[in-house]
Amino acid sequence: MILISYIKKEKTNIVCFALMILIFAVVGHLGEVRTDIYIYEMVLCLIAYVVFFSAGFRRYRLKVRKLREALKTLPYSDERLPEPSGLDEELYLKIVFEAFDLVRDVAAKADRQREEAHDYYSMWVHQIKTPITALSLLVQASSDPHKGTMKTGLIHIEEYANMALQYMRLEDVNTDFSFSTVDVDKVINEVIKKYSIFFIRRHISLDYEPVGLRIKSDEKWLEFIISQILSNSLKYTENGRIAIYLENPGGASGGKSGINKALEGDDTDKATIVIEDSGIGIRKEDLPRIFERGFTGFNGRAKKQATGIGLYLCNMAAKKINITFDAESEPGRGTRIKIHLPYKNVRYE
Repeated sequence: MILISYIKKEKTNIVCFALMILIFAVVGHLGEVRTDIYIYEMVLCLIAYVVFFSAGFRRYRLKVRKLREALKTLPYSDERLPEPSGLDEELYLKIVFEAFDLVRDVAAKADRQREEAHDYYSMWVHQIKTPITALSLLVQASSDPHKGTMKTGLIHIEEYANMALQYMRLEDVNTDFSFSTVDVDKVINEVIKKYSIFFIRRHISLDYEPVGLRIKSDEKWLEFIISQILSNSLKYTENGRIAIYLENPGGASGGKSGINKALEGDDTDKATIVIEDSGIGIRKEDLPRIFERGFTGFNGRAKKQATGIGLYLCNMAAKKINITFDAESEPGRGTRIKIHLPYKNVRYE
């Protein structure tokens, strides 16, 4: 590969040498020089050229090797690069380092701006929670007939404020994740309590079977994931039913013994929590894209309530804590979201 590259680089010199040999042959023939003499001259020239070609190829191969080593150790300094062999290579090298310095300065500026934006939005979210809490207390003590509507509106405001903060945190490469043993039922109960008024106002029944799982995960982000999925189910369900239950893992029989049997088996399987609703469902063509950034689909455009950010953030957070999803839906019959938890992180109680 290197030899072919060097031949292409030296093709002009090779052509010139071939022309010189041809000229020697023609001149020797026209001058009636003895054949053995000009053949001897051409052989000497060929040997000399092969020596110079080999020396040049050796230098070229060493230079390529140094460049490849420098490429593996980016960002690099000029000490790791081979010496330029001419003015053109010196200029190329200068262009590369000036461009690198420019990119580094732009990246540093972007990092500072991102950090400033993160600090600003974090401060804004924490500050906006104070008036939200105050309004919640006022609504709680109010006897206004629209009290329920005001309460649900405040929950939405708080949810969107938290979503802005979570978005900034997930975009930040320095986001810390705190893994500990998490009681999944406790997390689910907190989310249900948060959205209890939506169940009441929308006349939605809840069928919740405690899953009895403890997992190694980040409790805050797990709650965010379940919250977003349940919020979506509530948004597109009315006068219906939402069920939360543990799907039998690996096809095992139900109950503790069946789950423990599966846990002792193939550790590539997963324990699966299902959030199922009887809402309006999702169109088949929209289903593969529901976790894409900014995608609202037919339902979101029709109801004008979707931002296309919630499930995207949910999916991003899930990847960080090793959780995956499956979605099943049929228009008019509801949606089933499966949350897969790796067995190696799961304990059933």
